[in-house]
Amino acid sequence: AMVRAFRRQETDVGPRAVPIPELGALTQVVGGMFETCAIRHDGQVVCWSSRQPKPTLVAGVHDAVELALGYDHACALTRTGTLCWGDNGSAQLGYSQSPRREPARPLLGLPDVVGIATGLIHSCALRQDGTVHCWGGNDLGARGDPTAKAFPDPFRVDGVTDAVEIAAGTY
Repeated sequence: AMVRAFRRQETDVGPRAVPIPELGALTQVVGGMFETCAIRHDGQVVCWSSRQPKPTLVAGVHDAVELALGYDHACALTRTGTLCWGDNGSAQLGYSQSPRREPARPLLGLPDVVGIATGLIHSCALRQDGTVHCWGGNDLGARGDPTAKAFPDPFRVDGVTDAVEIAAGTY
């Protein structure tokens, strides 16, 4: 099903939604803390925000089928793999922490991903075999080690072997 995207616009009587016609047909629209992203009918991803009101293509993301947006990072499931981009201060992009925003990069070592989810500063993936793997922030000790603040390598969530859908909360 195709969907349309809208942008908030201030008027004399308050905010109202206005269409964003330059996006054309979309297959998914996802809102995050700071931005909104959408998958175009051609599989490319575009994002916009109050900082960047003009919809901009996310470089390196093609054939996207699903999006997930965290606090200030995002992940896309594509036909050939999973890519994440944005803030990586808690290793939520799936590799060593960095203090800057990072471009879209493939998530390595996790094949057969069929679903993705992002929380505030962590990310998770559902694999075809029904297992769930997560990486990134660990401020509340979700991995069982409250001393470690971040896990850049995806770890398998214990006890989950037959999941069919995935979602992530804030922490």
